[in-house]
Amino acid sequence: MQEKYKLYKKLMAQGYEFDINDQCFYVEHDLLDKFEFPEGFEKWHVSPYIFDSNWKKENEKKLAKFEKKPFVRDEYLNRRLNDLGITEDENIIELRGGIGVNDKTITKNKIFTANKHGDIEILLYSLHRKPFIYTKDYKNKESGTKVIREEYAFSTRHHPRREAIFLLDEDKSKGKYSFDQSKTGNHLMWHPEMIEKYENNEPVDTLILTEGFFKAFKAVECGVPCVGLPSITIFTEKKGATQIHPEIIDFIDKCSVKNVVILWDADCRDISTRAVQDQEDLYKRPGGFANMASKARKLLRDKFTAKELSIYFGRILSKEEGIEKDSKGLDDLLIDYSDRTESIAKELIELPKVNYFFKLINITNENGLKAIYTDFNIDKPERFYRFHEAKINKREFVFRNTTYEVDENGDLKVKIPANVKAYKRIGHDYYKLIQSIVPAGGDKEITEERLIPWTKTAIIDDHGKNAIQHIERFNSFTNFPSHTDYQRRINNQWNLYSEVHHEMEPGEFPVTMQFLKHIFGEQIEYGLDYIKLMYERPFLKVPILCLVSRENETGKSTFINFLKKIFKSNMSVITNAEMEGDFNSHWIDKKIIANEETALEKSATKNKLKFLSTAEFTQRNEKNRSAGEIPFFGSFIFCSNDEKKFLRMSADDKRFWVRKINTIPEENHVENFNQVLENELPHFLHFLLEREMFVKKSLSRMWFDTIALRTDAFYKAVEASLPTVEKEIRLQAEELFITSGMEEILMTTKDIREHFGLKRFENDYINDVCAENIGLEKLRGKDGKTKVKKYRIPTIENGDIKMIPSSGRPWVLLRKEFVRTEVEMDRAMEREFKSVTENYSSKLGELEELKNSNQ
Repeated sequence: MQEKYKLYKKLMAQGYEFDINDQCFYVEHDLLDKFEFPEGFEKWHVSPYIFDSNWKKENEKKLAKFEKKPFVRDEYLNRRLNDLGITEDENIIELRGGIGVNDKTITKNKIFTANKHGDIEILLYSLHRKPFIYTKDYKNKESGTKVIREEYAFSTRHHPRREAIFLLDEDKSKGKYSFDQSKTGNHLMWHPEMIEKYENNEPVDTLILTEGFFKAFKAVECGVPCVGLPSITIFTEKKGATQIHPEIIDFIDKCSVKNVVILWDADCRDISTRAVQDQEDLYKRPGGFANMASKARKLLRDKFTAKELSIYFGRILSKEEGIEKDSKGLDDLLIDYSDRTESIAKELIELPKVNYFFKLINITNENGLKAIYTDFNIDKPERFYRFHEAKINKREFVFRNTTYEVDENGDLKVKIPANVKAYKRIGHDYYKLIQSIVPAGGDKEITEERLIPWTKTAIIDDHGKNAIQHIERFNSFTNFPSHTDYQRRINNQWNLYSEVHHEMEPGEFPVTMQFLKHIFGEQIEYGLDYIKLMYERPFLKVPILCLVSRENETGKSTFINFLKKIFKSNMSVITNAEMEGDFNSHWIDKKIIANEETALEKSATKNKLKFLSTAEFTQRNEKNRSAGEIPFFGSFIFCSNDEKKFLRMSADDKRFWVRKINTIPEENHVENFNQVLENELPHFLHFLLEREMFVKKSLSRMWFDTIALRTDAFYKAVEASLPTVEKEIRLQAEELFITSGMEEILMTTKDIREHFGLKRFENDYINDVCAENIGLEKLRGKDGKTKVKKYRIPTIENGDIKMIPSSGRPWVLLRKEFVRTEVEMDRAMEREFKSVTENYSSKLGELEELKNSNQ
């Protein structure tokens, strides 16, 4: 389903209009004959895309040849407005100001409009008649320059054909609506009549709060004072706010409101058959509605006393409770009973004890909350089961984290108690799943799920002997990373990888992009590919990223914290000692293993990295537990203030991507930087997953062309890693090849000692360096054995080449192994020139300071 969603989203991004249920592309009438089907969709058909319903009426004959129904852009809008009885005049709101207009100017605006996709856009404005406006960056197609424009904020009700696409996404909160509110805050739906009541200080006895803008609009049209909430979870002006939306407070104060009713739909107590089948906690949905009503009550009570304001919870009665028609929302109820709207309004406003359309519970005092949980049948598992028995149908189900089963007599029995669900038996060992608070950069903390060793004795002491039989059992550990299709149990093995969930939505992320360009510089496209690969295809190997810099305030640690926000508990930051140690259970199953102060000089550590960077399986070593083999998909990131000696590497190493990170310029400093990165994360991740790869196919075991990732910082680290003997051999051999022009030079170990000035080193050591470090081979005959040969060695004396005779069993030195390519030579010259220039500038600075001090 997720793959289909991505495919359809790609088509949408390319500008196609289509319906996945009818398998139809919609094309402007004049372009129908020129339309070409996208690859893989050749069996679909086309129908006309009509700009508005008036054109359709005037051109019915032109459309007669089409069997399939054409798509009319404003048809869904008109149908919805007709159903709600909203006329053109009622669809107008007078606002103060707007785009290109000063705040004192009164403008007339349509509340409900259709966009180019046929979605309904609902204009967002305040109780004080102010439209909500945000800025958006656009790229000028002709000049390529960035243009900043102001845009009105909307809440968008997707056309049913588009809703079907969004519902394929794993994030089930998508589908019907999308909001621009994240750019300008959380906004409510105020019918123009409600604004007039506010402006005229008109008394309102009862105010209804309900989820949905259409519901609130229809309610006011029918005489019910109502304000629309964006969702059942939003009662505040912005995320994290601790008081009820200030516009609600203003209205209650100014209109002397005596009662507030928090009204939910008729299906608020329901559970879904899918939730039963998927073994989801069935308490979650009805409990969420009940808890949100409780939260709204608390926010109101924080502002108003019981004497000032009475608070009620309400829900629309269902057909099973005796109501004639199956009306879901308040708008449905008012439409279904259009001849009884006065009775509906009176029942909500006067709050009688006997009700026909609504269940109303007084929750002014906290005791009233118990009545909500009783009404929702979520106070006791037995009552919950009996209420939903038809859907559960004697199947095993989860309620408040306890798993229940129904025995042969229809009685409810506990299968797995909630208090032992945290315990797991994996192999023959016991563990406990805990929520651990860990640092997340700055003063931020996040909660991570961790599996820690436990004992059978401790479980029995805490929960009794019977608890053991309820503990989930797994054969062994495995490690299967996924951020899009996560599974905890795989072939009856415990997946060590943790689930990650992020809210993603389109939006701008300028600070994040500026920061990533600072980290990856001219290689920014590779950097974005690198993060995308780790998130979308975490089973692939990527290079070992090394961020180095002598300076502070470069952003290395911030980058680590940024990735931690993305990968959460699937990233571990470890010390040098932990990297070099034997026990690895706390990091070996992670996608990212980072080290912020890298100084790994041991050759054994280098060999461990060399193995792990390409290994498919490795040993998981846990203290006091037997080792076990698990799949390994880890990616390493090393940060260091030592630009040269943080890690030993060689010139032919294809595993390392080394970047020198400069200090962040002062003009790029952003206030509350970490918080801004966190706020932009949903937009960055949405962009990242929609973005096409720069390197579209794998070019090596590490995906990228390793030569393309080579940097000056890499060559500096390589040079610093070489032993003295190896450096001298490489340097002098390179000079000999360049000066002599020869392609091959023969030299014995004795020759190398004498001609390269290495007499103080033993023959055995030079032999080891030649064979192991440089990879030289001895001259061999056809039989594969080393052979004695007479040859001449080029030497440089006073700038001239002389050929000195020698003989023995020589090493074979090849030009291609010692002389770098022109590109590499240019890079080396650039590095040398830069070094000289920097040194020269430094000396000039010192002289200038000395001169000033003498003056």
